[in-house]
Amino acid sequence: MRVFAALCLPADIVAILREAAGELKRRYPRLNTVRAEGLHLTLVFFGELSETRAGQIAALMDRPELARPPIAACLGRIGQFPPRGNPRVIFCALERGGDEVTEHYNRFCRLLRELDPVLLQEEKGFHPHITLARNKTERVLQETLASLTVRPEGFLIDRFVLYQSILKPAGAEHKPLHTVMFR
Repeated sequence: MRVFAALCLPADIVAILREAAGELKRRYPRLNTVRAEGLHLTLVFFGELSETRAGQIAALMDRPELARPPIAACLGRIGQFPPRGNPRVIFCALERGGDEVTEHYNRFCRLLRELDPVLLQEEKGFHPHITLARNKTERVLQETLASLTVRPEGFLIDRFVLYQSILKPAGAEHKPLHTVMFR
């Protein structure tokens, strides 16, 4: 099964981000914007794992080292990967809460390395962000991205979820396998 770990977003924040994705789609119809159920802060995408391995990761998520209070966050600027040239990914950064998200990510990765170093073989630099759209063919103007804004809404990140990603013709469906609430 395809598996990833992510931090969930409240429904009102998802609605704000869908507005921004909708504006991107109006300006650039060939962008693949993320559906509402796909808006989250991905920490680690594991790819294909056995049920046993997914269960081990779920158990690891319950470890005391990952217990924490909810993260006070705030939506930030629109950005892109790669940072220059035509974007492959367009995202919303965090204005506040990014350091705490990164700290949680680092703790999680330390535990994952102890479980099995192979799980993070393709690890890249971590930048907390919420993907709004993916791009294969559109020529996106830097001025357009610079002109887009997201209301700097504050919110709490209160759950850490292990998801199964089920590929379907209409897009991936994300099924929660294990949820840890921040307290």
